[in-house]
Amino acid sequence: MKKSSREKLVDKLLKASNSSSDSELAKILGVKKQKISYWRSEKGSLDYDLLLKKFSQETLKFLSNEYGIDSETRKNEREEKAGKLLAEAVRLLSEQPAKKGTGTEKSTLSSHEPRIVELPFYLHTVAAGHPVDSTSPVEEYLNLPQHMITHPANTYAVKACGDSMVGAGIEEGDILIVDRSLQAQHKNIVIASVNGEQTAKRLWIEKDKTSLIPSNIYYEPIEITKDMDFQIQGVVVWVIRKTV
Repeated sequence: MKKSSREKLVDKLLKASNSSSDSELAKILGVKKQKISYWRSEKGSLDYDLLLKKFSQETLKFLSNEYGIDSETRKNEREEKAGKLLAEAVRLLSEQPAKKGTGTEKSTLSSHEPRIVELPFYLHTVAAGHPVDSTSPVEEYLNLPQHMITHPANTYAVKACGDSMVGAGIEEGDILIVDRSLQAQHKNIVIASVNGEQTAKRLWIEKDKTSLIPSNIYYEPIEITKDMDFQIQGVVVWVIRKTV
């Protein structure tokens, strides 16, 4: 019978620790033997914090092979977030306070100044458990350069919460610009609603399953099943962070 990826990981940990049994490995890790059995059978979640402290090389290789997430990928993703357009967005965000209410833009920009678009800015965070849709109350508006936004009528802003996507350059309090008109593709970072709770994750599409993958080794992927209430509420196209 073919071994699962978790069974292979436990076997590698046995070899790395010179252990002859799961009992010996459990003693080294300071856990009960039953926990090792759970890891093999996939009944329990892997304790990445513990495994990284004891067997960092084997654990990181497992994560890379299992989910396709490695340090080089995270580095490239962070670099892609940089650039002149993002810097300009941060400047505008700090210099022009967001407009409250539903009034239309009344700008007197000269011809050489950038055109501004208003985006609905939902002040609750993406982990607050309140799905964003066209009927959600807008508490503020965010002004951004028009050339940053391809589909203004279908784009909104929301704050990030938590650290599950730090490897992709998304940190607590960042403003996520989300385009709900885009068709989400494999590896896109999306805002998804799972059983009524929002989350920002990387969409991972395989032949027979769809998952939401975090960019933080301390978080487990979310495998989407048929009994879940699952909706993709847009693709994250920009991440804005104030640096001062």
